[in-house]
Amino acid sequence: MLITRRHALGNSAFVLTGVVLAPQLAEAETAAFKQRTQSPGLYRLKVGAFEVTVLNDGFFRLPSAMLATNIAEAELKEFVKANHLGTDTFLAQMNVVLVSFGDRRVLIDPGRGGSPQSTTGRLAASLQAAGIEPASIDIVVFTHAHPDHLWGAVDTKAGTMHFPNAWYVLSDMEWDFWSDPERHGSFPERWRGMIPGTQAAFKLITDRTTQIKPGAEILPGIATIESRGHTPGHMSVLLDSNGEQALVIGDAITNQLISFAHPDWKPSYDGDMDQAVLARRRLLDQATTDRILLLAYHLPFPGVGNVARDGSAYRWIPEHWRWDL
Repeated sequence: MLITRRHALGNSAFVLTGVVLAPQLAEAETAAFKQRTQSPGLYRLKVGAFEVTVLNDGFFRLPSAMLATNIAEAELKEFVKANHLGTDTFLAQMNVVLVSFGDRRVLIDPGRGGSPQSTTGRLAASLQAAGIEPASIDIVVFTHAHPDHLWGAVDTKAGTMHFPNAWYVLSDMEWDFWSDPERHGSFPERWRGMIPGTQAAFKLITDRTTQIKPGAEILPGIATIESRGHTPGHMSVLLDSNGEQALVIGDAITNQLISFAHPDWKPSYDGDMDQAVLARRRLLDQATTDRILLLAYHLPFPGVGNVARDGSAYRWIPEHWRWDL
């Protein structure tokens, strides 16, 4: 097309605007390109009268060899490669569950915490995106006291609690295991580095902590289930409202493929591996038989789905994304 003087003059405003805006557009594009994280993660669903919000606290990576210790290394590597779980490391996400009903808010496993530059500690941003003030949390429940489930409740350097108005709930066996110095000899060697941070967190929340027996009800419709094995006092949380149920499973089930297809494989991060297998199979059977929705802490975000039987094993069926409540 031949550009005449009339065309040039007619488009001069556009040309000049483009000249003026070009640096701004380039700057915005550069800022967007430099953004190396996704938007703050949150996902909402209803379980009866409960409004459940899954909040992302980030992720971390672990060596793939930790996924199973009771099978041949070659078999594990083949399974990991075939299912695109990673080669040397695999990704573990952290899906924190918030249960709201009436004026009550219950947070389950508040993440690991961390600096803004780390891959963890994103719960604060996720809460902000959901319009939830930390001071509005009434109860914080810990399925167990590993750092990625406990440390996000406090800032040990500042000596403060991130949820200053909350009461904290943990199983009595879990509290005793991590806080009693005489029991340190029974700790797996790989856990010893966690002890100082966990005990520092305990010190900050001790006056606001209720220790319970697994099986106890926390609030109407929110009960605990014994699921020890990953740690001595590990418990899961059952939500039951208006005929609908969901099970918050903590670390009793940790991988979207292996935990279901091979529930008898024993990850090295389980404290009592044999007991963990029993707990895992019991929960999977319960979820399948009673058609209970699972809320899984370490599965791909948002970690919401169902379980189906597959021979003597199971299959994880992620929920179709809910676009409304």
